Amino acid sequence: MLLGILFIGCNESGSNSDRDFQENPKKQYWLDEYGNIDSTEISIDDFSPSTDCKECHESHYEEWSRSMHAYAMKDPIFFSGWNSEQDKRPDTGERFCIQCHNPVSFVSGYVPGEYLDGDVSKDLLQNSSLPETIKEGIGCNFCHSFTALSKTISTDDNVAAVAEYHLNPGEGILYGPIKSPAENEYHESEYNPIFRQSEICLPCHNFTIRGVKAEITFSEWHDVTAGGMVNALSCQSCHMPNLDGHHNHEFVGVDIDLTQDIPADSLQYKSVEKLLQGSVKLKFGGSIAEDAIKIENGVLSIPVTVKSLTGHSLPSGTSFAREAWLETIVTDVDGNIIYSSGTIEGPTSNLILSDTNLVLYTAYLLTSDGDTTTSVTDAFDIIPKMLPGLSSQVHKYEISENFNAIDQLSISVRMRFRAFKPFLLEGEHSDLLARQPVFEMARIDTTYIIP
Repeated sequence: MLLGILFIGCNESGSNSDRDFQENPKKQYWLDEYGNIDSTEISIDDFSPSTDCKECHESHYEEWSRSMHAYAMKDPIFFSGWNSEQDKRPDTGERFCIQCHNPVSFVSGYVPGEYLDGDVSKDLLQNSSLPETIKEGIGCNFCHSFTALSKTISTDDNVAAVAEYHLNPGEGILYGPIKSPAENEYHESEYNPIFRQSEICLPCHNFTIRGVKAEITFSEWHDVTAGGMVNALSCQSCHMPNLDGHHNHEFVGVDIDLTQDIPADSLQYKSVEKLLQGSVKLKFGGSIAEDAIKIENGVLSIPVTVKSLTGHSLPSGTSFAREAWLETIVTDVDGNIIYSSGTIEGPTSNLILSDTNLVLYTAYLLTSDGDTTTSVTDAFDIIPKMLPGLSSQVHKYEISENFNAIDQLSISVRMRFRAFKPFLLEGEHSDLLARQPVFEMARIDTTYIIP
């Protein structure tokens, strides 16, 4: 995450020492103990659909259209979780999920489910009674109504929605990072430096529950970069890089639309692949000269250094659903496999977790009983097994084998990644599993001549 930040010394709540932008105009809303709107000054009609932006901002619109922001209310996995959460927690479940996936609904008190019959995930996009601003998930107008920074979402045991947005929608003013915006006949434009700060990604990209740091991408970034002071890193620089004079509105991350086959020329796929390939670096050897590939007493030692190039952990976000791992293969001159770790039969295959040499980066959520769970709202603890941002780790493979009849070895190591562990998609979402790609983040190869 990389671009000049205009603030000095921020904290995780999203405060800004450059200027207190809480003084900027905003419309209020008030929540009850269950995260429902008690009252609000914000109407659903205060927001216009993103299609209204297309005429003047075609590139921005096209980029947004293939973003996961635009996918927020199209994702079958989200709908499964949303329906499940409402079953488990009828008082809080609907608003808890909607506070980030459909913030227009949240701040206006609009409840999409009241206008739908049957399966919400199937009916939502086809339902003509729903406003386009609801169907589109996280649209242009919502984000560009921000007038001040938010803080982390921290919810208690009842899992109630608590998101605090500072917005001024419906007044004909859109806010952004351009200091001297051009005048136009459609809306007023006002500069606000918060759009250049990583805190603009709050509240949705930092979430704790019962004090458990469940999804804390912002906190990871904040701790690693000392609040953005290290190399002037920011979320925008990686996830909204500059393109021909404007910042890319794909908001590229690691997720991809799996509801349809991925075409060979998919711009979304290429953007995710590029991001991942710039996130990590591999090399043979360790931190000292003695950490080199060698054979001693019949044991082949292969040290591999994994270096993070990101400002947050890898994987981040829903790290408990994701996995990045090393696939290591050693073959002889005839191509016979001498050793392997981290190999899978195909993209839909689960990793062999019994492999004690497996280098796997992920996380595990725990219930109150200490059992693993895949539901973030049932989490009472988390075991983080991610690669910390901007860090290096050395992993050493030690392979016992009779190498007397072998002259040389070919060694291949690559970092692979997928956004969902296959077992999470098996069954209900098997169609998505069949389409999920396994990305290659980095690869190194060498030939070792046996002395």
